[in-house]
Amino acid sequence: MLEEMITAAAENDNYIKGKSFKNESVYGVYASGIEFSDCEFIDCDFTECELENATFTCCSFEGCSMPDCRMENAYFKNSRITGCECVRVRMVSSCFKNTAIKDSVFCYANMSESIIESCVLESSDFKSASFYKARLKKPVFKDVNLSCADFYETPLKGIDISDCTIDGLMVSESFKELKGAKISAYQAVVIAAMLGLKVI
Repeated sequence: MLEEMITAAAENDNYIKGKSFKNESVYGVYASGIEFSDCEFIDCDFTECELENATFTCCSFEGCSMPDCRMENAYFKNSRITGCECVRVRMVSSCFKNTAIKDSVFCYANMSESIIESCVLESSDFKSASFYKARLKKPVFKDVNLSCADFYETPLKGIDISDCTIDGLMVSESFKELKGAKISAYQAVVIAAMLGLKVI
């Protein structure tokens, strides 16, 4: 049903509202520019879908699979992503507002130059993800794996990452991105090691 609705929307007004989709597979479907509002997706497969410029307002994703999905310039507002597999998803220049990501895997995701505003990222794995030149506005990080994540040219001033894993965090040689970030004592040791210092 989901694929048929996407096809119909693409031929008409590009708009899908108030629908619930469960156990749907739209592998590799092209859905660029589709606007979803008040929709829920449960255990759906979006593998290798093309969702560039798609909009998701008041939507929820639960237990969905989205590896290698292309979502450049996508827009998420007042939405939830829970228990989803989003490995290598491309979200370059996307926008997230008042959106929650929980218990999900975003390893190797590319969120470069995205806007992340008033969002909560909780108990999720962003290992080796890219936040290059992202704009972070009042985000909340809770128990997030940020090991080897790329934050080059992304200021973390005032952002609390104290209960996140930051081993191998990628920043500039001057470590300017970490200036003003809120970290734990253990993380201070990790950062000292990154600077080549030895804590005794």
